Amino acid sequence: MSVTLERPVLPTLKSPPPAPNFPALEGFTEIWVIDFEYGEDQNRLPDVRCLVAWELRTGRRYSLWVDCLLECPKAPFETGANTLFVTFYGLAELSCFYKLGWLNPTNLIDLYAECRCKWNGSQLGGAGLIDCAKRLGVIAPGEVHKDDMRTLARRGGFYSEEEKQNLLVYCGEDVATTAGVLRSLINTGWFGTPQRLNHALLRGEYVIALAGVEHCGVPIDREMLAACRDSWGQSGKP
Repeated sequence: MSVTLERPVLPTLKSPPPAPNFPALEGFTEIWVIDFEYGEDQNRLPDVRCLVAWELRTGRRYSLWVDCLLECPKAPFETGANTLFVTFYGLAELSCFYKLGWLNPTNLIDLYAECRCKWNGSQLGGAGLIDCAKRLGVIAPGEVHKDDMRTLARRGGFYSEEEKQNLLVYCGEDVATTAGVLRSLINTGWFGTPQRLNHALLRGEYVIALAGVEHCGVPIDREMLAACRDSWGQSGKP
């Protein structure tokens, strides 16, 4: 798969509609909704499978398998101050950025955090992408399908061309659902003032920083850890 691939044939997907003409987002020339599929390596860090990214203003799209992503020294889209990135549970997507060695985006809105803020204090049946989509009236894939695709992504090893296509299509479905959640939140006035948008971006900055902490891990004194393990269960006599 070539690194220049931008418009793969994904017959089951529809391109997201253009971003609404909303004043609070006019400062961004590009608005990218992104999603990775991944497993887990021996260090419990993401083992990337694929990426789908859609730019909402133009409909430009990337749908890339990991062999292509590993050839990219940086993200295949702009990540600077004029670009807004939108994710649902950005900690996962930013962890993939770290794993691939890409620079982090400057501006991030994590819709997981925004939905938790919106319904803060309410008794919710769930806080995942499908839960929030349903709450906002956005069409989303079924839970069984989502679980099947997550299992496939976690499996690792060799993937047939059909399995690769299935994961790419599923990843695109999540991107479309995330775009729908963004659109619905905009329509409710959630980002209706510059102050609200700045609060969302500030929460995004925290998610970016948290992804860095998770990628680096917690420093451990190995000698002390070994001593604790060797002495675990022994009586604490003076």
